[in-house]
Amino acid sequence: MPDKPLSPRQRRKAETRRLLRDTGQRLFGELGFEATSIGAITRAAGVAHGTFYVHFATKEVLLDELLAEFNGGLATHLAPLWAGAGGMPLAELVETTAGLFLDHWGEHRGFVEIYARRVATGLALEQLRDGLNPPAADLLTSALVQLASDQSLPEPELIAQGLLAAWLRIGMQHLFGEGVGRARATAALTHITLGALTPLKDRP
Repeated sequence: MPDKPLSPRQRRKAETRRLLRDTGQRLFGELGFEATSIGAITRAAGVAHGTFYVHFATKEVLLDELLAEFNGGLATHLAPLWAGAGGMPLAELVETTAGLFLDHWGEHRGFVEIYARRVATGLALEQLRDGLNPPAADLLTSALVQLASDQSLPEPELIAQGLLAAWLRIGMQHLFGEGVGRARATAALTHITLGALTPLKDRP
């Protein structure tokens, strides 16, 4: 059954929420997350200060929603590939996944920088252990665990965690380093991943 159309009031509320999110993301990029106040966001958006709290309890909640949207976009990119991956050679599957991963990061470079800088200001032990973006880590881990299981590797979850650390580091090098283009980063991700997923008995 199709969704019920939004009322004019609901539509205005949704537009205001989107305006606050877009304005918040822009100011986070320009001023830094810590230096951006809720007052700065509402002034730049042209809405009353209290309007922010109708939609978000804190600016951290706003950033979390931006992160969820970023992760959802990555899942959308990867889902069709993995749904039809049954007969695809492993090397091709890994290479294509790596390319989509890097492309998504490139399309959202500004947000990746905002989030990385925000996390870097207060790294907790749990973030060092579980990664900077647990929902995205869960998404990629589930795919990598499946690959590792298909290859009859021991401890697939731990292998996936190690690979994810490499993927995040290479992704950051691609976005913010010098001379690490898409082809080079994709090749490195593919090489590292295939090496980790190749059983010892099958290695030359």
